[in-house]
Amino acid sequence: MRLDVLLNVWMMLTLQRLPVPSLWLDVFQKIKALGYNAVSFYVDWALVEGKQGDFTAEGIFAWEPFFEAAQEAGIYLIAVSITSLRAEV
Repeated sequence: MRLDVLLNVWMMLTLQRLPVPSLWLDVFQKIKALGYNAVSFYVDWALVEGKQGDFTAEGIFAWEPFFEAAQEAGIYLIAVSITSLRAEV
């Protein structure tokens, strides 16, 4: 798929650090108002598939509401896979 748009990326959003789905649209709208059109976000695969083959995407790990909020705000999403969450300075 070819993407014919220049991405101005807000780096990084961690889904688990904002575990209130009702706030996601508001956050995306604020990011959009700052002039960004894309957000990269961490996917800590160990949190959704703690044991191989045992995948769960419920509660704060349900991605569909996150994707829907981004789409409604006009934000592109870029997933970044990591092995563990870490503090960033």
